[in-house]
Amino acid sequence: MTDGADVLASLAMLDGVFETVEAARASVDSLLRELRGPGLRSRVREVTAESVRRSAWATVALEGDVGPVEAFHPPFQEPLQRNVFSLYAELGDVAATFGSAPGQAMAHLHARAAADLAPTADLGRPRNPQAAARLESLVRLLETPTSAPALVAAAVAHGEVMASEAFGEASGVVARLVSRCVLIGRGLDPLAVSVPEEGHVRMGKARYAEALEAYRSGRTAGVTDWLAHCAEAVAVGGEVGREVARGLS
Repeated sequence: MTDGADVLASLAMLDGVFETVEAARASVDSLLRELRGPGLRSRVREVTAESVRRSAWATVALEGDVGPVEAFHPPFQEPLQRNVFSLYAELGDVAATFGSAPGQAMAHLHARAAADLAPTADLGRPRNPQAAARLESLVRLLETPTSAPALVAAAVAHGEVMASEAFGEASGVVARLVSRCVLIGRGLDPLAVSVPEEGHVRMGKARYAEALEAYRSGRTAGVTDWLAHCAEAVAVGGEVGREVARGLS
């Protein structure tokens, strides 16, 4: 992704992106309105906790085999499940750190996500100079003032971390957490009650991989496809959040 005056805003204007982003925002806004109602206002923390748990399950599911979401509870025997669950449990704090120091936050996410899975010396470090340079470009992009919707920034951050493969096998986990940090920090879902990771799962792992490959191509059509895919996942994630909320009401 090249630097520019407002690259993210230009991406938001690509054909079809605005409409899908608006539909996703409407889905999350509907969920937030529902939580402000008298029946759920006092249970927002419960909704957040369950939505975050489902997000952790979904991000593990996107990496490989995992049991049903109903059974995804600590204690975990698998390091990846344990690491991911603990990171999502601290999502609010992680998002706050990311907002002020995205590069530092990504290093922290990698160190935690890959603990007991990668050599200690590799934790928190991009795997090669090319990946490090791409992440530095992403950090500059995220620190540049923009008029683009939060979802566009989140989708680009998600795609850049994954496409760079900066964090080896943990790149997908870090990318999805980075995306959530942007969605929370830029106000689309400040309560972390939507479940976009489960949106990706419901849409299918194959489609997720295809959309990422389209983004990797760097072509306008590929970037557009990725942005639309991420927007649809957020829209589905809003519906998952409503399912969680209604299950508690």
